[in-house]
Amino acid sequence: MGVVALLATSCNKNKTQSMVYHGYSYDPTFEVEAGDIEEAGRAYIDDTYRVKFEQGDQVMLYNVDSETPANSEFGMYEVEADSYQPTLVAVGTGISDEMKTAKYAFYPGENVTVDATLLGNENRSKFTLATTQEYMEGRIAPGTLYMAAKIDNEDETGNNFAFRNICGVLVMKFYTTSGKTIEKIELTDNNRNLTGDVTLKVDEVDPGRMMELFRNYPNNEAAVADYMEQVGYAVENAGNVLTLNCGNGAVLGTTSAEATTFYFVLRPLALMNGFDMVITFTDHTTKTISTTRDNKIKPNTLRVFPALKVG
Repeated sequence: MGVVALLATSCNKNKTQSMVYHGYSYDPTFEVEAGDIEEAGRAYIDDTYRVKFEQGDQVMLYNVDSETPANSEFGMYEVEADSYQPTLVAVGTGISDEMKTAKYAFYPGENVTVDATLLGNENRSKFTLATTQEYMEGRIAPGTLYMAAKIDNEDETGNNFAFRNICGVLVMKFYTTSGKTIEKIELTDNNRNLTGDVTLKVDEVDPGRMMELFRNYPNNEAAVADYMEQVGYAVENAGNVLTLNCGNGAVLGTTSAEATTFYFVLRPLALMNGFDMVITFTDHTTKTISTTRDNKIKPNTLRVFPALKVG
């Protein structure tokens, strides 16, 4: 999946096959906020950046029955071909055409754990926030930009899933005058978990309300706590360290204007109490960046730091 905005899926009936889902953008661009270590820097992001789904990308779809969770359905779908407005096709049986209480979609599907027993327990499902992400030059790595969508009225919406970004993105720009290349970057949140297996009640998730609550935090701390209880939020294997792996080494630009960009997709409310970042170079030396300032990650928002010299 390519960089930065939002898309999703729609659907058409066919006499011989299940519904086919396509996409459209709910949030056409990411908002941009300046990151703060010692001083805020101006940030310029091309507002034409869009999310491009790639062939084989996986999306988990649900057809949820809120009154009788045992009747709820789930099915994995894949993107048929590279597209900004992809066609999704079922891998296996898929979900039935007729809507029960509501239909939901989550990307990336491979990070979802669900079975009949788990879904039958108040429509619960498990979503993994991975401990590692992969560096890709000029883009966000596939399978990291967590998104959710809901439809609950086919008469008004058809089967058009308008995905919302659950997470935000930390954008760091590094350059070197000594030929350094980066092996990995470890990001540690000073107060909150960044990774883990999160269990939620699928039918209680409202992507729009979730975004609104997280954007206004901490002014609405009690409301956020109530929402977490409502959705049955629970986390296992929690950790506060996320590693961005850079393969054989990310080559850095040699000036501020040519700095190399690194993207970290993060859960909302991360970095409110600052962070530590340890850069490991391919020559086995390290560079540490630390801040205790509030750099709160908001859904559908890029937090962009000014270019930093790291070697």
